[in-house]
Amino acid sequence: YYLVDVSNEDTFALMILDGEDIGTITDAKFTTPKRYSFCDATSVKISAFKTKEQDVTTICDDGTVVELIREAGTISLSSLWVPDKPVQEFLEEMAEELETIFMTLKPKGSKTIRGYQVKITSYDWDGKSGDKWQAALELKINGRGRRVKITTGAE
Repeated sequence: YYLVDVSNEDTFALMILDGEDIGTITDAKFTTPKRYSFCDATSVKISAFKTKEQDVTTICDDGTVVELIREAGTISLSSLWVPDKPVQEFLEEMAEELETIFMTLKPKGSKTIRGYQVKITSYDWDGKSGDKWQAALELKINGRGRRVKITTGAE
């Protein structure tokens, strides 16, 4: 996360969150981010990352050498599906296009927002529950998760 000081329509300066200047960017292209609230989630399971052992033994090693490697994490999300909501259309479009999105989560009552860069790996609708349809999203986390405390800024 960076603080951005916009000088004009094609120049801005970046600072890290403690205010240290990183530098000026010129010939920049700005875009308006799409932001959708998604309050239809009924459950969220986050597996931020996984590790597995990998044998990295070489012919010069006297014994077996094993290192831990990190694998991408996942997010599983169950929700109500309402086909006419813009957020539902957006998620379906991002899944079809294999686009990376940035997703933030703030559990009810929490003072911390968690953010993840993700790709949707599956998006399913699985029948009706009462008068509501159920949906399931599977997302692959690309990169490190981010946390921001609402009261004090980045963590």
